[in-house]
Amino acid sequence: MVGAARASSSRPKSAARGPERSCSQERKPHAFCSVCGGRAPLQRGCCCSNNNKHNDLSLLEDAAASLSQQVRILQRIARCQAEDIAELAADKQKSITLLSVRRRRSFELLAQGGPGEPQQQQQQQQQRQQQQQQQQRQQQQPIGTFRASSAERRRPARGGAVWLEDKDNHNYNYDYNYNNHQNGPSHSQQSPLSSQQRLSPLSLSAEVERLRAELSVWRREASAASSSAPSAAGEAELSEKRRRAEGQQWQTDRAVLQKCLAEAQKKHRQLRAPPPTPGLGLERAWTREEVESAWLEEEAYLEKHQTSLMKQRAASLRREAEDEGRRLQAETANVADEIALAERRLAVETELGLVQQAQLKSLRDTAAALRVQVQQVKLENSQLKASLERNQDILVRLRQSIG
Repeated sequence: MVGAARASSSRPKSAARGPERSCSQERKPHAFCSVCGGRAPLQRGCCCSNNNKHNDLSLLEDAAASLSQQVRILQRIARCQAEDIAELAADKQKSITLLSVRRRRSFELLAQGGPGEPQQQQQQQQQRQQQQQQQQRQQQQPIGTFRASSAERRRPARGGAVWLEDKDNHNYNYDYNYNNHQNGPSHSQQSPLSSQQRLSPLSLSAEVERLRAELSVWRREASAASSSAPSAAGEAELSEKRRRAEGQQWQTDRAVLQKCLAEAQKKHRQLRAPPPTPGLGLERAWTREEVESAWLEEEAYLEKHQTSLMKQRAASLRREAEDEGRRLQAETANVADEIALAERRLAVETELGLVQQAQLKSLRDTAAALRVQVQQVKLENSQLKASLERNQDILVRLRQSIG
C-alpha cells in the first residue's frame, strides 16, 4: 500500500513536470535581441530583421521604379535620335539629288554650248529661217534697194553706235551712186557679186545676235539654277563686272567703228578728188579700176573687222563659259563637302544609337534581375508572415496550456 501510495504520489509530480519540460523544451529556441531587448524564436526571427527586410523591399521597389523611369527616358532619347538620323538621311538624299541635277545641267550646257531647252532651239531655228528668207529677198531685190534694206536691217547691238552705222551706210550709198554714174552699165553687171559678198557681214552680225540671245538665256538659266547658292552681294558684284565688261567691249567697238568711218571718209575724199592725168578715156578707166579695187579692199577690211569682232565675242563667250564651269565646280565641291559632313554625322549618330541601344539592353536586363529579386523577397516575406502566424498560434496555445 505504501508502495502504491508512493507510486501514486510520484505520478502527479511527473505529470506536473511533463508540461514544464515541454515548455522548457519549447522555450529553448527563443533568443534575446541585443538591439530592441526582446525575445523571439529563432525560426521566427527578430522584429528588427523583419523591419530590415521590409526596408530592403521598399528600397528594391524604389530602385525598380527609378530604373523603369530611366528605361523610358532612354527609349525617348533613342526615338529622338532615330528621328534625327532619318532627317539626316533625307537631307543627304536631297543634297545628292541636287548635286546630280546640277551635274547633269552643267554637262548639258558644256555639251550643247547653250541653254539646251527645246523652246530656245525652236526659236533659234525660226530666227535662222527668217534670216535665210531675208537673205533670199535681198538677193532677189535690185541693187539700189539693197543698200537701203541692209541699212535698215544692220542694227547694232548697242545704242551708242547707231549714228556710226547710219553714217557708214550713207557713205556707202553715196559712193555707190557716184560709181554707178561714172561707170555706167559695166559696173552694174558686177554689182550682184558685190551684194553676195556683202551678205557675209550680215550673216555674221545675225550670228552675233543669235549668240547674244543664247548667252542671255544661258545667263538667266544659270542665275535661276544657282539663285539659292550665291548671296545678294555676290550677284551685285557679278552684275557690276558684267556691266564693266560690256562697257569696255562697247568702247572698243565704238573706237573700231570710228576708225573705220574715218578711213572710209578718207577714201571717199580721195575718190572724189579729180585725177591729174590728162587723158579722158585713161582717166575714166583708171578711176573705175581704182574705185573697184578700193571698194573691194573696203569690203575685205569690213569682213576682217567683222571676223575679229566675232573672234572677240567668241573669246568672251568662252571666258564666261569657263567662269560658269568654275563656279559650278566650286558649288559641286561645296555640295560634296556637305554630303561628306552629313555622312560623318550620320555615322556618329548611328554609333551613338548602337551604344545607347546596348545601354538600354543592359538596363532592361538589370530591371529584369531586380524584378526577379523583388519577387523572391516578396515570396520570402510571405513565408515569414506564414511562419509568424504559426509561431503566434503556438505561443497562444502555450499560454493557454500554462494558464
